[in-house]
Amino acid sequence: MADDVASEVFARAVALWPRFDPDRASLRAWLFGIAANICREYDRSRRRRTAVITRLGPTASTSVPDSHPIDDLDLVVTMLAKLRAPTRETLLLVAGFELSYEEAARALGIPVGTVASRVAHGRRQLTRLLGQDQSERTKP
Repeated sequence: MADDVASEVFARAVALWPRFDPDRASLRAWLFGIAANICREYDRSRRRRTAVITRLGPTASTSVPDSHPIDDLDLVVTMLAKLRAPTRETLLLVAGFELSYEEAARALGIPVGTVASRVAHGRRQLTRLLGQDQSERTKP
């Protein structure tokens, strides 16, 4: 899926290139904005497919094989998935892709203060979720 998203980002960037304004945003922030929009589209599509599969009931083609033990990356991905999409997107842009608050704000089309608030809230939520996970793992 990551390859599909990356391909779509660059295809859309080429198509939208005439609309790019370097005075309004850096190229990096502009590309991350496109990527965030495409990820939202993929997420909506995945949720629709999941809803359809749920309505149809389990079938042999939708069964999930036994999962592997969770390593640290899987744990982080699992915890990030529990965050609301706007918080997750903002946190990933700032902490994961190391965009400044200003670049993330331009990429997402939101005020810098909202970026700061979402990052702080997301970090608090992740800390709480990781703490809960650790306590559940140590229960007998």
